[in-house]
Amino acid sequence: MGGAKRNHTVGFTYVAEIASAMNHPMRLKALMDIAHTKYPINPVLIARQNGFSMNDCAYHVRKLAEIGAIELTYTEPVRGATKHLYKVAPFGEEIVTWARKIERYGRKRERERAEAH
Repeated sequence: MGGAKRNHTVGFTYVAEIASAMNHPMRLKALMDIAHTKYPINPVLIARQNGFSMNDCAYHVRKLAEIGAIELTYTEPVRGATKHLYKVAPFGEEIVTWARKIERYGRKRERERAEAH
């Protein structure tokens, strides 16, 4: 069989980068919060709602924007700083859908383990 070999390394590398980017509970929680709001939300509100450090939360929100999970929708000057408002991007919705599936699967496995013992 002739033809060029397909190089899947590029695709796998991208998947690994996304998995690595989502490998932090604060980042996943921030994405879930952004996905569950009707209106754009800022990192300060996410931090307050969850008891996170504002600086840590802002860092993780920026990382979500870098991978395309969320989109910056609006900026506004506020007392010498800039308020950033974000909304979930279509790719972020996909991540949230998979995260929910994985969470349900994990709970199911825990129940099965508990019943086995």
